[in-house]
Amino acid sequence: MSEFPIVSLGDDGIAGLSGSVETLAGRTYVVDMPGHSRGKHSLDSIEALSNSGRRDLWVDSGPVDTDDIIDLLVAGASSVVIRHGGRYWRDLAIEALGLTENVVLWFRSADLEGVAQEMRWFISKGISDFVVWSGPVAGLPVGGHYYSRRKGGMASGPGWTEWKILEVETE
Repeated sequence: MSEFPIVSLGDDGIAGLSGSVETLAGRTYVVDMPGHSRGKHSLDSIEALSNSGRRDLWVDSGPVDTDDIIDLLVAGASSVVIRHGGRYWRDLAIEALGLTENVVLWFRSADLEGVAQEMRWFISKGISDFVVWSGPVAGLPVGGHYYSRRKGGMASGPGWTEWKILEVETE
């Protein structure tokens, strides 16, 4: 079972990181706050993380179209996170799959009605990585790789960076 840290990007670059970028090992989940709040992706910071040796960056930046996804991939994202919700998120996820096989879908909870059905549909289309932010993660569809969060991340950053991403064992 794997686990990896959450790093946040702010207006001034990398936030919520104890130590230097070089202390990160393996996969890193990167939440780009300016990308989510203003649609201004932190491409320089993503590139800096990628150039520092991070080759497995899951970038959660709130892309709204394929141009955003291309920009994130060129900057160094190895996987692009698409969040559940909004009017066109399903279309964007399928379009992203046309650009890279490394698409991760984010769900606030697996408890919501229809989430398991959504996951099954995306598994049939070729997307198999899912982050379930909160709630129980039992009874998930076969064929997916599931990740959730737990305490134990970086205590020096914003409150939610105290969490880390953890792979969930499924039946």
